[in-house]
Amino acid sequence: SYRAAKIYADKVANVNPNLLPVESSKSVAALLKEYIEQNPASPIRKRSLELYESFKTYFGNLYCQDLNILLCTHWLEQVKAEKNYSSRTMRVCKYLYSAFFQDLVEKGLIESNYMAEIYIKLGTRVKQRVFLSEAELKEILQGLKKYNPQ
Repeated sequence: SYRAAKIYADKVANVNPNLLPVESSKSVAALLKEYIEQNPASPIRKRSLELYESFKTYFGNLYCQDLNILLCTHWLEQVKAEKNYSSRTMRVCKYLYSAFFQDLVEKGLIESNYMAEIYIKLGTRVKQRVFLSEAELKEILQGLKKYNPQ
């Protein structure tokens, strides 16, 4: 909403860069790499190397103070469009990176877990029907007769 965006803009405008922790001078990609090294059981790398690369590409040059919910939402929407993922898969993607964002919150690098704040509505995925031509149907029936002549 406009009010939420205004509150966020005011918070960002009032942040003193000298008060930010030393780690915030590292890029998000560097922090993610450290997170994965410190948490070898993290499912981020195991889930999808492509998703990991997409995250590094999108957020790689940014710093923690640049992160916000709009960027996270845009990244998830971009991934969904590029990979044609279902809503359920996108919830899994959000969950994977939510742990990383929670780690940033615990270190005091960001104020809140932006990934946890994003809501992905579960939708029904409608598959298009596949209609066979008459020739394709006859070919399948011939194949069935060869397989089981009865």
